[in-house]
Amino acid sequence: MKKNISIIILMFSILMIPFNVYAGLDTSLYKSENLEEVFTAEKIVADVANLAKYNTANDKRVDIYVFRLDGCVNCYNFYEYVANKLLASHGDKIRITSYELKNEPVNNNLLEAAKKLLNETSNITPIVFVGDKTFSGAFSSADKQKQLEDIINNLYNSNDRYDILEELRGERIFTDTTNKITLTSARSLNENYVLKADLIDCTNVNLELGYEYITAYDISMYHNSTKILLNNGVYKIKIPINVQYDKYKVGYVENGQIKESFEATNSNGYVEFTTTHLSEYVVYGMNYTNPNPNPKPDTKPSTNPDILSNIDGNNQENVDKTSTIGKTVSNPKNIVNIKNPKTLDTVEIYTILLVVGGITFIVGIISFRKK
Repeated sequence: MKKNISIIILMFSILMIPFNVYAGLDTSLYKSENLEEVFTAEKIVADVANLAKYNTANDKRVDIYVFRLDGCVNCYNFYEYVANKLLASHGDKIRITSYELKNEPVNNNLLEAAKKLLNETSNITPIVFVGDKTFSGAFSSADKQKQLEDIINNLYNSNDRYDILEELRGERIFTDTTNKITLTSARSLNENYVLKADLIDCTNVNLELGYEYITAYDISMYHNSTKILLNNGVYKIKIPINVQYDKYKVGYVENGQIKESFEATNSNGYVEFTTTHLSEYVVYGMNYTNPNPNPKPDTKPSTNPDILSNIDGNNQENVDKTSTIGKTVSNPKNIVNIKNPKTLDTVEIYTILLVVGGITFIVGIISFRKK
C-alpha cells in the first residue's frame, strides 16, 4: 500500500519538474555526416568538378539538414538528385548536413525536436529542413525539386536566415560594449549578428504624468553592414542607469511619440524590460515620495564595475561563451525582416503537466481504494 502511494507521488513530482522543450539543446551530441560521407555510404559517384564547386569557401551558404535512413530508396534518390543536378546548379550556395537514423538512433531525438518546432508530422524519409521549410519522401518530382531550389535562391540572396539547429540550441546574448547594453534572445539568433545601441535625445517626448526622463537609445541589430529587423521574438534588454526611482517604464518611440510602454525593473544598476522588436526606446522613472530625484537627463551610460571588469584591451566584452561582441556599424545598406516560427510556450507546458499529474494522482488513489 505504502509502495503504491510512493510511486504515485514520485510520478507526480517528476511531471512537475520545470523544463523547456526547445531551448538549450546540445546539438553536438548527435552524429552528423557531411555530403561526401553520405555519397560514400550510399555508393553515389558525384562529378569531381561539382564537388569542387560545392567545397568552395562561402560564408553565405544556405544550410540544409537531411535526416536519412540507411537502405531507404527515397533517400538514395534524393542524394542522386543532389549529385547529378543540385550540385551543378546550386553547389556553391548550399551546405548539406545529414543525420542517419537507423545506425544512429539517438539522431531520432534531434529529428523529433526539429519536427515539433516546425509542426512537421511526416515520418517518411528523407526529411529535409531548409530555412523554416520542410520536405519529406520522394524527390523525383520536378515541381518539388524546383520548390527546394527556389527556397535556396531566396535564402541565399537574403539575410533573413532561419536556422532550425540554431533555434534548438536556445537563447543567445548580445552586447553593445560602448554603452554596456545587452540583449538576450529567447530564441537562438545568428552568432555573427552585432548589437548596436546609440544614445539619442528624447527629452521632448511626452511622458506619463509623474514620470521623469532618464535616458534613451536607438537599439538595433546588424549583420555586417545590414540592419536586421527582429520581429515576433522575445528579447530581454538591459540598459545601464545611474539614478534610483521607485518605478520604471520604457517607451517605444516612433516619430517623437511613445507608441507602446513596457513595465521595467531595476537590477544592479540596469533597467530591464522585455520586448518583441528593436527600435528607439526611452527610459523614464517615478518616485512615490519625491517626484523629482533627477531633474537633469542622464546622458552617460553606467560604469558598472561588474561589466567593465570583463572588457579586454580592444574594448570588447565577453558576456559568456555564447555571447556576440558588440561593434559599431555604420551606413546600413538595406533592411531585412526576421520572423521566427511559433513554438509552444513553456507556461502552457507547465499547465498541461500540472493537469496530467493531477489526473494521475487521482486515478492512483481511486485504484488504491478499490484494492
